[in-house]
Amino acid sequence: MLVIQALTGVLLAYRGPVERALDPAGMVRQPGLSEMRPAQIFDSLSRAYPGYEVQRLLHPQDAAGTYFAHMIDRAGHVRYASVDPGSARVLRSGPLFRFPLELMLQVHFNLLGGRIGLVVTLIGGLALVLMVASGLTILWPRGAGWRRALAIRWSVSTRLLLRQLHRTIGAVASLVLVVLAATGVYLGADPLVRGAQLSTVRSSGGPIGSSAGIDQAMRAARSNFAGRQIQSLRRPTPSQLLVVFDEPAGGARAASYAEFSLPSGNFVKFVDHHALASLKTTIYPIHTGEIIGHVGRVLALVGGIVLLLMAGSGILMWMQARHQQKDDSTNQGQDAT
Repeated sequence: MLVIQALTGVLLAYRGPVERALDPAGMVRQPGLSEMRPAQIFDSLSRAYPGYEVQRLLHPQDAAGTYFAHMIDRAGHVRYASVDPGSARVLRSGPLFRFPLELMLQVHFNLLGGRIGLVVTLIGGLALVLMVASGLTILWPRGAGWRRALAIRWSVSTRLLLRQLHRTIGAVASLVLVVLAATGVYLGADPLVRGAQLSTVRSSGGPIGSSAGIDQAMRAARSNFAGRQIQSLRRPTPSQLLVVFDEPAGGARAASYAEFSLPSGNFVKFVDHHALASLKTTIYPIHTGEIIGHVGRVLALVGGIVLLLMAGSGILMWMQARHQQKDDSTNQGQDAT
């Protein structure tokens, strides 16, 4: 399980570039085209998936990015789609498995197992914290300094060298591993404690809303809140449109939103990032490393790679120990005869 968490975490550390590298046809917009109106994006998705509500539309975050839609029908079937901002053409659509990085995000969060899967990931996170703590306790130098305790003797056998590398790499990266595990445990426990829904979308149960009023709302949002980067558009009900903004002044994951009524497009209210602030918005950028910018993301990436190495070397050491036990039992049997 820790191997799965580490592998998906490594790929998600740089989700945007990895996503475009894996699927340029589906996740990279056609260059040289002007921007289509937001209502045209919604209309394109409605034509591709009649009967589905477009409840969440992630806004392109750079010049090469696409819109990414989360949709749901009355029966609760969820579909995803990427849309070219310059042509409103649906580039790729379908269930979760059509989008590898979105799939990995869900696997990383709850192993695609709902609340049970989330509990399993929490147990894995707690186990990692305990393994790091117990490893440091065993390794803690008594009389000798850390330099001697962490020294690697390259001339020893392969089996002993593997143990030394496992010990030293784990000790050096222990702080990063504990931070990743502890923050991950909190982020997983938070929706369980609050009883929050795990899905990003939920059917409103009402009629499918049209795109009427969306362009008016977006013009008002861009005019009244100029200078703010749009993160996403949310449509929890056919009569509501939430324009969500990034708020870097409040932290790496801080957000605010402006609410508009549909189909009129009239402004309803603005909720700033102070009102939306929570411990989760503080913990999440620590988990991803974003709290200290590029250096933090690199550390998170390195932490994931180290966890992969630790898991792999731990399995190898276990296999070596089993093989050694079998050899010892065989030798004892021969000596007895």
